[in-house]
Amino acid sequence: MGDDEVVIGRVDFPWRAYRTIGEADGAIKYADPSRALAQLQRDAELRAAGFEVVHFTWDEIVRVPSQVAASIRAAFRRAAAA
Repeated sequence: MGDDEVVIGRVDFPWRAYRTIGEADGAIKYADPSRALAQLQRDAELRAAGFEVVHFTWDEIVRVPSQVAASIRAAFRRAAAA
């Protein structure tokens, strides 16, 4: 990380070369409204910093991995076009 970079938060899957963040979500994160609001704020800060943010659940990875992969590839394309 360079001297001028700001740490926004810890992420699950950072694809820096593609300016994309992947977040594997669980229900516990959203059970507490303050945690859900903090997640929304962090996502907004990541997007303002030029990153695409893709959320998916572990269940989606297991049941529909091609759909998760398509969402990630679409985020890669959006980031490249920005």
